[in-house]
Formats: sequence, C-alpha cells, structure tokens
Amino acid sequence: MANIHDKQELLLQNLQDAGLEEQQIERCLNQTKENNLQILLPFLMKHRSKLLQNIHEEQDKLDSLDYLIYQIKK
Repeated sequence: MANIHDKQELLLQNLQDAGLEEQQIERCLNQTKENNLQILLPFLMKHRSKLLQNIHEEQDKLDSLDYLIYQIKK
C-alpha cells in the first residue's frame, strides 16, 4: 500500500502533467490536505474545460489547414 508521501508525489506529478501552474498546484495540494473536495473538484473541472476548449480551437485550425491543402491539391 502506498504511503501518504507516495500519494502526494503522485498527485503532484499528475497536477504538473495536467498543465497546472505552480500557484494552482499549491492551491490543489492545500485543498487536498484539508480534504476540501467541494472546492478542489470544481477547480479541476474548470481547468479540464479550458484544456478541452484549447483542443477544439486547435482542431478548428487543423481543419482549416487541411481544407486549404485539399484546395491547393485539387
């Protein structure tokens, strides 16, 4: 069974991998230590929403580029 330090290290790594900034990571770690999930979960869901929006914006750019390439080849 993983000890509390292992769990904190895994959480830290996951937050970094998710693209959160240092200040945001500290906020999440503090909320986790205080077992304050009613604040932590909406914050993480908002960050997820921003990431998904970025994906959609990049997909739109890719679609536009693909169309341009298609038109040029035509």
